[in-house]
Amino acid sequence: GAIMVALIYSYFYLWTTAGALLAILAVLWFIFHTQSRLNVIKVLVIIIGFTAVAIVPYVQLLAQISRTTEHYMILVRTHGPDLFRFTELLGALILGAIVYGNRKGQLDVRAPAVLFAAACAITPFIVLNQQVVTGRSLQPFHFDQFALSYLVLVAGVIVDSLWWRQITRRAILFIGLSLVVGVSLAAKTTKVNWSQNHTTDAALPLFAAIQEDVRR
Repeated sequence: GAIMVALIYSYFYLWTTAGALLAILAVLWFIFHTQSRLNVIKVLVIIIGFTAVAIVPYVQLLAQISRTTEHYMILVRTHGPDLFRFTELLGALILGAIVYGNRKGQLDVRAPAVLFAAACAITPFIVLNQQVVTGRSLQPFHFDQFALSYLVLVAGVIVDSLWWRQITRRAILFIGLSLVVGVSLAAKTTKVNWSQNHTTDAALPLFAAIQEDVRR
């Protein structure tokens, strides 16, 4: 719960991806671990409780921002699917490997690590296609850049470590370092650009008013 609260006020693309991952993992756990459903519900109630308290003021801020950003086509209204991004293709490949490995007896689909890898592989499809239901898409390439690429990478490493074991320890170390560097760069970019983004957001209503006067 505390992690979700921290993510909500860190970066939009991080907490929404984390929420989708959590929801997918919970559904998979419900399906493959029926005896643990009560525990899953308890955990979800705690996380949702923390999230609900933190998200109310955030949603109010987001609603104000979205009114101004629509003038610059940052928020796109569409119900079109987005199914062929690189992270989705890799996710589909990993899901195929999990299904094949389970049929061959090399992977146990009920194992927690396998379920987590499957959730990571499914997440790109949910996150990048939420606009099919909501009708709104907000610069989806940021999901790939700051979150989904790392989730797919983690899923691939997990499947390899449980089945093929072709990735060496040195490669795993480099992958871990890339995750740390990527997350650090995302946090630094957010911090560095915060002042500029805040100024831009503050100026958008003025630009919108000027544009309205020009139309008149």
